[in-house]
Amino acid sequence: MVNRVNMAFGKYILYELNGAAKLAGDGFDPNVKLIKTFDSIKGNKLGITQESMDRVLSKNSDLFLCFDGDMPLGMMWGHRGSCYIRGPGIPLLYDEGTVYWFWIFTLPEARGKNVFKRLTNSFFHHYKGAKNFVALVDPRNTIMRNQINKLGFIENKLYTYAKLGTNSLVFEKSVMAQQSSFHFESGNRHHLPVI
Repeated sequence: MVNRVNMAFGKYILYELNGAAKLAGDGFDPNVKLIKTFDSIKGNKLGITQESMDRVLSKNSDLFLCFDGDMPLGMMWGHRGSCYIRGPGIPLLYDEGTVYWFWIFTLPEARGKNVFKRLTNSFFHHYKGAKNFVALVDPRNTIMRNQINKLGFIENKLYTYAKLGTNSLVFEKSVMAQQSSFHFESGNRHHLPVI
């Protein structure tokens, strides 16, 4: 008999930004739209499922899409306050003044067309009253790490996790304070919105 165990391992860097980002432009870009329903996405090449949209948009989150006509070229999401990150099983506990920045993607054929810049300017314009911003980035994603550093974000924590089902063993290392800890997360025990 063969038992298959659905176990995941991974790492994320938690980046934080206090205050406004260093932006090259002003205001909300006319090619970027704040999306509230799945029906408004035509030619869904971005891989967003109806289930994901319903789950995330109903939880104090916003979806920003950059368009060329009716075709979406890239996306970026934001969430105010605390949330539970389903993949690694990590709760992010923040007040409503903090925005979690996630699911940032540009279609390969749209890269080099300022999609990220347009989305970023619109995102930070929309959340201009927020006190803090946080983002989890895979350490192997050097492109995003470079972009996020240019905006003024700093590395705050390194998460290394092992997840089995809904349980996660998380090693958390603070970059600034040089402190570390292990903790066990048993599902969404804080009953937070799931991202």
